[in-house]
Amino acid sequence: MAAAEVAGLVENSAVIVPAGGYLQRFREYLQALNFREKTIELYLRHTTRFQRYLREQAGVDDLAKATREQTLSYQQYLVTAISTHGKQYSVQTQLLNLCSLRRFYRFMVRHDLMLYDPMTVIELPRQCQRLPRDILTKHEVQRLLARPDLGTLRGYRDRVILEIFYATGMRAGELRNLDVYDVDLSNGLVMIRQGKGGKDRVVPLTVTATEYVEGYIRQVRPRLLRGRADEALILRASGGRMITQQLLEIVKKYAQRAKIKKALTCHGLRHACATHLLEGGADIRHIQELLGHESLETTQIYTRVEISHLKKIHAKYHPREKF
Repeated sequence: MAAAEVAGLVENSAVIVPAGGYLQRFREYLQALNFREKTIELYLRHTTRFQRYLREQAGVDDLAKATREQTLSYQQYLVTAISTHGKQYSVQTQLLNLCSLRRFYRFMVRHDLMLYDPMTVIELPRQCQRLPRDILTKHEVQRLLARPDLGTLRGYRDRVILEIFYATGMRAGELRNLDVYDVDLSNGLVMIRQGKGGKDRVVPLTVTATEYVEGYIRQVRPRLLRGRADEALILRASGGRMITQQLLEIVKKYAQRAKIKKALTCHGLRHACATHLLEGGADIRHIQELLGHESLETTQIYTRVEISHLKKIHAKYHPREKF
């Protein structure tokens, strides 16, 4: 059957829904599947971007009338398009856009809003698994952890932030979202609720991190609260839950004070945690569970990091390098 005939069938046979109504029904569908609101907004933003492309490039304002040729054309457009920041879209951004459209059109077909999926011809771009750069050494981590001033409320709180990051490898958003009752001090455990992918997991704290967290909860946090009611574990100096940008600024501040030349972020401490565990002999599957990776392949990148570290040691100390 010709493409024009298929398009005619779609137009004549699909349930008639106003163009804007598709996105609202898609939102409700994702909400019913218990997707996080942030993820839903991402899907809708990417789908709206494609709708705008259809309107501007093909004069089509109805997402249900998109053809396979137009989705292929859009994929090519994403490769060369310039973002609002004046840069080309990364492969990761292209992939996220296409995955959003793939989910949207699967929804459309399953709900009889279209007879065929125009995304079936799309092959998703391959991502290069880049090794984490500038991973801290154990000595650099020691220097970093020693920088906060434990004699001040902010300094003690900041030490707790750094200890938790390095002990658990959790993401900045996960630390920000921790509530005080998520910490089990008696067993040295932390419950991470609604981590990446909306999944919960329990991770262990080190003995040292547990001691600092206990001191913070008993002595520091009540003084930061100043009588307010707030369930957040990590509080701003004025009370209230921190934002992830503030956590990043804290990590960068102490990296600078520790004279660490590497570009350190919150995620950098996550990399350091995983790499140092692997170097110490931890099983890769245990590290996968700690970090909350859905696929073991994602975690295995740290085995490549360890090999690169081993290569440097080998080159430095092997006798054959001396003669």
